[in-house]
Amino acid sequence: LGNEVKAQKEIPKTLKGIGHLWQSIKEIEGKKRTKKNRIVMMEGMGSGYGSAQVPVLASNNYNLEAGESSVFGRELSNKQQKKAAVPVKKNRSFENSDWCQVCLDGGKLLCCPRCPVSIHPECFGIKNQKHFKCCSHHRCSKCDKNSGEAGGLLFPCAVCYMSFCEDCVPSGADGFRYLDSHERWEELGFDSTKNAVYIHCSAECERWAVREFNWKVKDHRQTHVI
Repeated sequence: LGNEVKAQKEIPKTLKGIGHLWQSIKEIEGKKRTKKNRIVMMEGMGSGYGSAQVPVLASNNYNLEAGESSVFGRELSNKQQKKAAVPVKKNRSFENSDWCQVCLDGGKLLCCPRCPVSIHPECFGIKNQKHFKCCSHHRCSKCDKNSGEAGGLLFPCAVCYMSFCEDCVPSGADGFRYLDSHERWEELGFDSTKNAVYIHCSAECERWAVREFNWKVKDHRQTHVI
């Protein structure tokens, strides 16, 4: 095609030559490729461009039939997928206790979503139940550190609402004891040894465990080594 055009650049000397040149040009135009628009309009909803239709270079809009997906297509697809994604709540595998961890009585209780602890809203001073995220066993009762801030481990009492980080755990208190597990929580389907070491934080809590929950001493020494 290029050579044919180049050959016709010579200026004809006669009217007959001009006629031949005109005819050749018409034949050459018939052989040319159909011109394609370099811009195509793509669906743009959810793309962040603020328009229902977005102009995109055709060379950037090829698909798997003609090649890998375009950058625009991948970005739009990702944004639409993220927008449509719905978080899936995991079902709890444990039940909650039927008594308040503060006053140790039953009644209308709020259930902690992270462990089997239940509480009376009034015992915790909770006025709006929507604000209740978890019980006091998931923060240190002394310094207010959560599990992450405490190095990934807390020491909640198996009887009362108190919980401690490693720096605040009252290991020298009278009647203090580390427990191998929280047996009552295990019976409710909760893994009591995964993210915590349960304790009896005082002699009073241990006496209550023996009297009310029929807890028995397995070892007069500390039963959990830190």
